[in-house]
Amino acid sequence: MKSGKRKISKKRLILIIFLIITLMELNLSMGLGYKVHNHDFETNNMSVPSWGYNDIKISNDLAFLSIPHSFYANVFPWVNSLELWSLKNSKRPVFLDSISFNLSFPHFSGANLFVYNDYIFYPICFDYGSSAIAGFKIIRCNENSLQEVGSFQLNNSYWMSGDKIIVENNIAYFVATKETFSYLMPISIINLSAPFSISLYNTTGYIHSIIKDGNIIYLLKSLNYETTFIEIINVQDILNPYLVSSYPLNISYPIKFIKKGLHFFILGRNEMSVFNLDLNSTQLLLEYGEDMSFFRDLLLDKNLLYCVNRDELFIYNITEINDFRLLGNCLNRKQGYGFYHKMEKRNDYLYIIRISEKEERFFFVFDCSNPNNPRKIYPLGYVFPDFWLYVGWFSIYYSIILAGITTLIVVFSPLIRRRYKTKKENIK
Repeated sequence: MKSGKRKISKKRLILIIFLIITLMELNLSMGLGYKVHNHDFETNNMSVPSWGYNDIKISNDLAFLSIPHSFYANVFPWVNSLELWSLKNSKRPVFLDSISFNLSFPHFSGANLFVYNDYIFYPICFDYGSSAIAGFKIIRCNENSLQEVGSFQLNNSYWMSGDKIIVENNIAYFVATKETFSYLMPISIINLSAPFSISLYNTTGYIHSIIKDGNIIYLLKSLNYETTFIEIINVQDILNPYLVSSYPLNISYPIKFIKKGLHFFILGRNEMSVFNLDLNSTQLLLEYGEDMSFFRDLLLDKNLLYCVNRDELFIYNITEINDFRLLGNCLNRKQGYGFYHKMEKRNDYLYIIRISEKEERFFFVFDCSNPNNPRKIYPLGYVFPDFWLYVGWFSIYYSIILAGITTLIVVFSPLIRRRYKTKKENIK
């Protein structure tokens, strides 16, 4: 009876070694990066490069994403686009349709979309010297397709930008800037194919954000991005909007504000402030900006406040306004030159778009069902700098090739040896 350890044949040893190497390579590749470009979210109708998505709005199970013209593109005509995505599967959006606009010098158009019933209002902004024009497109979403039905344009060569709009009761409240002045214009959209201006309210400075609450419109504006104000406008008489009050705020580089009751959450580039504001007075309740910079967007959902800066998502409990409590955060791995831009929430899922000068468009989906632990669920994996990603993908390809070659060698080498041995014996 023989005893001792059973020897492993050379072919089995080689097979085991190569299988281990293959699995290690696959694991390393998927760990280092899923993909450098988010090709699942590329547009088929784009003819020029893009900075990324410029805005996102969600209505029911549909997502609308705007794509601005790239400042670095040297292709004419320059194109702006609107994409339509299905969110029936919240974890995996599906592209449905897109529509493009051939515009002259359309810098930063589509920065603030607005969805009203089955229509999307797409602000356009021409900003190129004497060709500067402001306006908006009206797009109808019908059976998962997009179609332009009307437009409004200020035919004045000195209009510099027009990118904020709120629509309610067949009235579009449109904001545009002319030199150092800003204008709030109520526009009738009863006839969608031929909108027309009803009245005009003018003010100094640049308007960064707009909120409508009943017959009151709040404007967040600044002079030279330093001196910030909140203006309160009464629009009950649509033919004669008038100023109720104006309050200066100690916030530089304002970005956006949102309202909850009498509380205003105001986002600056390097800080977030909370004010108690009514028609007669204002009171600073809180300033929050420790260890944070480059804020991009705010979103309020019940007692939870979602905030993104350049690379990170934060979720706060604001039940006690005077005491922000951080619940959870999610740091985005380094991804070249881009940064988070804007976000929308649907059920327990948060959709964040990304903007970049040198990358493809990115569209992230986060599971926020547990505010203490938000998780990125799309795209999968981590995204590292390009070199490591290419190493990862090449590792996958070469691992598969090596595994296939190894399998062929292990399977056919015994047959070749057997035939060689048989031929040798026949010669003898």
